[in-house]
Amino acid sequence: MKFTFSLLLQVALSYLVTMFYPSWWSFVIITFIIGFSFKIKSWVAFLAGFIAISILWAGFATFIDIQNDAILSEKVANLFQLPQSNYLIYITGFIGGLLGGMGSITGRLFRNVLFEDKRRYGSSNRKRFKHLKED
Repeated sequence: MKFTFSLLLQVALSYLVTMFYPSWWSFVIITFIIGFSFKIKSWVAFLAGFIAISILWAGFATFIDIQNDAILSEKVANLFQLPQSNYLIYITGFIGGLLGGMGSITGRLFRNVLFEDKRRYGSSNRKRFKHLKED
């Protein structure tokens, strides 16, 4: 449940942020904040950020590709010697996914540094203070 909500929130907020802030890296701040906010495992945070931003960037690239009838993507694919222009969309989604995943896992690990889990290692309190218990 946290994974799905985190993923959907990252897609929605990253879309909104990229509309107002035209820089390509602005979504990383959003993935960092969401990774920091949700208390989930680190690899789950990375996966949520990776999937969310790869969907977003591949969607943007596909939308732009459809609008210009794949003229630009074919020229860039020829420049990089790719067999099809679709590979360019996949690569774009993968690079965006890596950036989103890294932003999200950085937020999660930063939370671990600031707020350490208060776990007690060793014996439990019941065993430790057994001799003090009066019968």
